[in-house]
Amino acid sequence: MPSGMETAHTGVRESVTIYQPEQSVDGQPVQGTTLDNLDMPMIQRHITNAHERGRLTGSSDLMAFLQRYHVVADVSGQLIPTVAGLLMFTEEPERWLDANGVDLAQFRGERARLTDMNFIERVRGALPTVIDRTTQILWDRTEHGVRFEGAQRIELHSYPLIVIRELTVNAIAHRLWNLRGSRVRINISPSQITWISPGELPAGITVEELLNIQYSRNPHLVQLLYQAGYIEGFGLGLDSVFDALREAKGEPPTFISKAHTFTVSVRATPLDSADPQEESAEDRQQRIVGLIRQRGPLSISDLEEAMHTHRRTIQRDLKDLIAQGQLTVVGATTKRRYHLTDASSL
Repeated sequence: MPSGMETAHTGVRESVTIYQPEQSVDGQPVQGTTLDNLDMPMIQRHITNAHERGRLTGSSDLMAFLQRYHVVADVSGQLIPTVAGLLMFTEEPERWLDANGVDLAQFRGERARLTDMNFIERVRGALPTVIDRTTQILWDRTEHGVRFEGAQRIELHSYPLIVIRELTVNAIAHRLWNLRGSRVRINISPSQITWISPGELPAGITVEELLNIQYSRNPHLVQLLYQAGYIEGFGLGLDSVFDALREAKGEPPTFISKAHTFTVSVRATPLDSADPQEESAEDRQQRIVGLIRQRGPLSISDLEEAMHTHRRTIQRDLKDLIAQGQLTVVGATTKRRYHLTDASSL
């Protein structure tokens, strides 16, 4: 396949083909593990909840479930946990699968440089925990606001929650699991979020075709995530992403497949673009405090880029916030950064 292909979704799906590898990594047994390494109460809760959701039918027998859904594999008459089984049903899958988890970082600037990093978290645990925790971090560390139309309060978000959740699930569910130590990475910059998943698209599938092909590199893991309510069905996740971004008047995502990675980027929708009325000084100052709370100490240039507001206006708001005791300033000239006071950071 061509390397580094990149596209944005603009058309309507015309045909659907299901691609599934003949022997997926997620169904392989993990050497050195036994049934005792699986959390059986966790599996039983999964079975019960899947039945209640209507996503699992038939017998609730635990051992039958383990074998039918490839949580274990039969190796010379012995049942051994699989990659999918350990990822879903152990508290610390990284004990055996060092590629498990998500490394998430936030940067003050647009480039992912160590000197511009102001937040990092390594999310580990069973995949449902990783997905929930990662989604919450991304939601908490991106911009949110509010505007009023008469008496109606309208919440504004730089990224729809469904976009954050679906792309996080996709990055984890469809990654290549046999690249040791290579975890999913997520970078947050002032203008976009980027999901970087190990494993480029397989030969025969291009980025353009991905939107018309239901592709599952890890079919057993996808089935378990579907039962757990993290996936709605084959091929529906990306459709939901495009629909949500279109409704929010955001740009469609871009995809790049190259250098053993698959990357998805989504640009933030500026909060002020949705408000036809002039923003008040109080609203701007609340935005400044919110940005510093999310990203850490910021310069005037950082705020100017994030807010799309004139520099002199921001300077005036910063002066007011310092006078109110909400901010302090550290450094001089180009190194000057604005910090929350202890009271404002609560």
